[in-house]
Formats: sequence, C-alpha cells, structure tokens
Amino acid sequence: MADARSALHGIIRPGAFGRDTADPGVTLAERRDLALVQVAGFAPGAVGAALRDKLGIAVDAQSNRASGQGDVQALWLGPERWLVVAPAARRPSAADALAQALTSAQAAIIDLDHARTVLRLAGRNARDVLAKGCLLDLHPAAFPAGACAQTALFHANALVHAVDALTFDLYVARSYGQAFWESLTDATGEFGCRVAG
Repeated sequence: MADARSALHGIIRPGAFGRDTADPGVTLAERRDLALVQVAGFAPGAVGAALRDKLGIAVDAQSNRASGQGDVQALWLGPERWLVVAPAARRPSAADALAQALTSAQAAIIDLDHARTVLRLAGRNARDVLAKGCLLDLHPAAFPAGACAQTALFHANALVHAVDALTFDLYVARSYGQAFWESLTDATGEFGCRVAG
C-alpha cells in the first residue's frame, strides 16, 4: 500500500520567518509517522483496562488529561473516549492491540492515521500564538503540561495537547490542514517562527 501524502505536502517551507528570525519565539513542525486511533467505550472501564493491559497506559480519571509515557499517549476526548497516539511503526499496532482486548460490544475502534494533520508548536511564545485563535484559558495554572482539550482554533475544530510547559501538539482534520497551517503561521509572525522541514 502506498504511503498517504501529507495534507501539507509542498506547503511547508523550512526556515525562519516573521519579525524575529534571529531568535524566533516559536518553532513549528508537522508530526508524521503517527498511528492515531480513536476508541469509544460502551462498557464502563473496559477501554481503560485495555489501554492499561495492551499499551501500558493508566488513563487519568480526570477529564481533559493525557495519559501515558514517552511516545504512546491516550488523549481524553470525552467519557470513555480517547485518541491513542503511538508511533506508526509500533507492532502490534495500537489498533490491533486494542482490537485483541475489546469486543465490538465493549468499544468502537477507529483508525484515524491519515484523517488528521498533527502539528507541534513549541517555544516561549507558543501560548501567545494559541491565545490568538481560541477561547481556552491557556494560563499554565489552568492548562498545565499533560492537559488536552478540544476547541475551535483558528476556525477549525482542533484537539490541543500540552506536551510540556512550552510544547503543544495540535490535531485537526486533514481537510483543514492547509488552511490551519496558514492561519497558524500567520499568527506566529509577530514572534518569529522557525519551521522545521
């Protein structure tokens, strides 16, 4: 099977842009080679047990939190619903591992690998850039490392994950990828932005 082409193929141009190119306030890159699996549980606790047993993720009982360690994460989407993010090369895949543990009566498992564009925004002005496009309270006390939330961001539905205090992963539908990229890069201009290739 051929690899899917990024929605940003031919759009991303590496380099430094905006007001401060010598010391940009943010960096921006597309995250590729990810497996994205949405899992929605019908039987309370079944998905949490499968995430723990098959992927080693102890999900946080608190809403709007990411759980996991390293490169395998479960991002809370709603009660008994998570977006699982793992390396695409992981074997067995996250989708296969969860399918082994959950029946169709317990959960729905949807492969979203090529249905999302994932961007990483990082740097001292990353929260300032996000604040231009959404209504989330992005103060570190309200949206600390490990937080995740769905919101309208630059007129697109997005999932925002605070990887750490200065780093955010942004998930949008692939069909919005180019428009979202353009809005995001426009918002970085006053701080300076280094785009990774």
